[in-house]
Amino acid sequence: MSHVPDWLQWLNYLLWPVVVLSILLVFGYFFSTIANWIAAPFSGLLAEQLEARLTGATPAGRRRLWHHERYSADYEA
Repeated sequence: MSHVPDWLQWLNYLLWPVVVLSILLVFGYFFSTIANWIAAPFSGLLAEQLEARLTGATPAGRRRLWHHERYSADYEA
């Protein structure tokens, strides 16, 4: 930070941790967002399996993705 005047050089010691912390927070946010996008299709399946294990009953009326597309296309037309 050579563009800071000499009498403000003490701000370097305060500014660097703030910059590093903000960069880490931004990378952590984007990493968790991308990880959730990748894991999202499997979350429903895992929830159904957990419900079947805990209650002993399988969820009724499970529809696949193409069923929802067909119904939504019918409503739009």
